[in-house]
Amino acid sequence: MRNFSAIIFLYLIFVSNLVHADRVINSVLLNGGSTVTVSGGETITVSLSVTTSGTGSNDDWESTSYTLNGVTTCVNTDDEGGDGTYTNSFSLNAPAVDGSYDISFYAHRNGNCNPGSDSNNYSITDGITVSSGSSASCSTFRDEFSSESYSRQDGTASWSTDWDEIGDNNNVSNGDIEISSNELWLEGDGSGSPSIEREANLSSYDSATLSFNYRETGNWEGNDDIDVYVSSDGGSNWTLIQTFTNDQGSTSSTFSVDVSSYIASNFRLRFVENATSSDEIFYIDNVQIEACGSSSAATLVAEYRFDELVWNGSSDEVEDSIGSLTGYSSGAETVSEGQVCRAGNFDGVDDYINMTGIDTYLSTTVSLSFWLKTSQVGDNRNWVAPGISGVEIDGDTTSDIYWGWIDSSGNIGVGVGDSNHSKSTTNINDDSWHHVVMTRDA
Repeated sequence: MRNFSAIIFLYLIFVSNLVHADRVINSVLLNGGSTVTVSGGETITVSLSVTTSGTGSNDDWESTSYTLNGVTTCVNTDDEGGDGTYTNSFSLNAPAVDGSYDISFYAHRNGNCNPGSDSNNYSITDGITVSSGSSASCSTFRDEFSSESYSRQDGTASWSTDWDEIGDNNNVSNGDIEISSNELWLEGDGSGSPSIEREANLSSYDSATLSFNYRETGNWEGNDDIDVYVSSDGGSNWTLIQTFTNDQGSTSSTFSVDVSSYIASNFRLRFVENATSSDEIFYIDNVQIEACGSSSAATLVAEYRFDELVWNGSSDEVEDSIGSLTGYSSGAETVSEGQVCRAGNFDGVDDYINMTGIDTYLSTTVSLSFWLKTSQVGDNRNWVAPGISGVEIDGDTTSDIYWGWIDSSGNIGVGVGDSNHSKSTTNINDDSWHHVVMTRDA
């Protein structure tokens, strides 16, 4: 029996390798880096570089699957066909619980991730780290060169300057340095070593990573190269961090390097071309600096969108979009007239949703946000007034907590026990939508 199992296993590997040849995942970036640290439930942007080859539909790439925390998810990406290297991006949500998570990817020929294993398996060990305490708050300075402009701002933070050509004609559309076909081109000319540089303010960050995609065409030899420099004083002094020499190949690759040692308010990046022939072209794309700093991050512990089509009192019918604090309705109904998609409708008398375990969070330091539309008449006694949520313990006048209760003037408040309360100065029971955020420091 052992020998039989081994034969089947080897056969499956052999067949899998035959299939993988038509799609190869070259690289995967998570928020622009090889790994990422985020808060629970935070959105992560995934960028995949895939090379396709083959005949007919064998060189298609129509969907991508990823496995995270034991769950495999399919994403229908752009329909890419024909031999070449393509980049697609999509978003996913980090797990809600603190920890380090492996993540793996497959690129599929057809939509809906069929067949199931249609490329090499690209796996990132500890690719996603979830931390609810002190975590890295990151920003990206990015240029995707998607138009002929030296001033694009494609990241979450803005570059301080535009790209500046040195030793060329400073024309974005032609010359030895230009933007064409959604890439930055550095063409050889045999003299002058033209360059291009850009500045970013990194002074408020603790770490920084530079990354970009690159490829080459032409007859690159030992005396042809591209130099990458950085500066921490606005370009007065430069440090060489990478030289690309000889033939780097026409298939897009990813370069990434830690530049934390050069963090400054006037950090500069420079590319220098030292090629001898005009048919030698170095292509650059998706230039990014991911800069991160320590911050005390809050963790989203529950999110209720009320987008279910019907509630009938069934267990777990009211979904928690990021966790397991589900609930069920008693009298309340889900309706289509929400401010954002659907909403919950309550009669203000005895309708409610029961969510087991949420009191653990409502009784601590926590924030609660919601959209509210009501004409409900309130009451100055918080324990009988209509409200959003809370905890009430019979006979205990100090531990009770009331979130979003409405007084007789229509003001909304939050409070603990019978006397410690804070309320809005304007009424919210005007039958209009209001976005309310409440915070309690326990």
